[in-house]
Amino acid sequence: MEAIFHITPKNGKVIPDNRVDYELYLLQNDNEEMIASFKLAAKTSQKMRMYAFLFGVVMDCAVRGYTRKGWEGMDKVKARYKLQAEFCKAEMYNSVTKKTEVYLEELSAMSKTRLWKFIQDCIWYVENNLEEKVPDSEKYKMDKIYGKSNFESVRQKG
Repeated sequence: MEAIFHITPKNGKVIPDNRVDYELYLLQNDNEEMIASFKLAAKTSQKMRMYAFLFGVVMDCAVRGYTRKGWEGMDKVKARYKLQAEFCKAEMYNSVTKKTEVYLEELSAMSKTRLWKFIQDCIWYVENNLEEKVPDSEKYKMDKIYGKSNFESVRQKG
């Protein structure tokens, strides 16, 4: 059995964040040989996780959907630009020409709220127009690690 505990080393000693569960786990496995592995905890910002979901899960689904619809040579970059052209249009008044002009917003310049709206629009488009189901990030991760399988059917039977 594997257990993951968050620790904070202090003066060369292991100080678990949840001391009760940590000690209970050690008591349950008393006199058993264990392997301990330590790595620094990475703090990923919410916007970076949104980018990871967009460029991983959503773009993979978009590429599959566009390919099934007949688009040849589709890759993540092309899919991103097609979705960006669809959902990142904004208007700006040009004081020189005295006209309102359309431009594409860059993803890096978007606020978290605007980026979230773009991701939602992309998911809606991929699922409704490209007919490709966009899984949640945890299911996608499991599919990548273990291969495509129907985890839901295992849960329903067991």
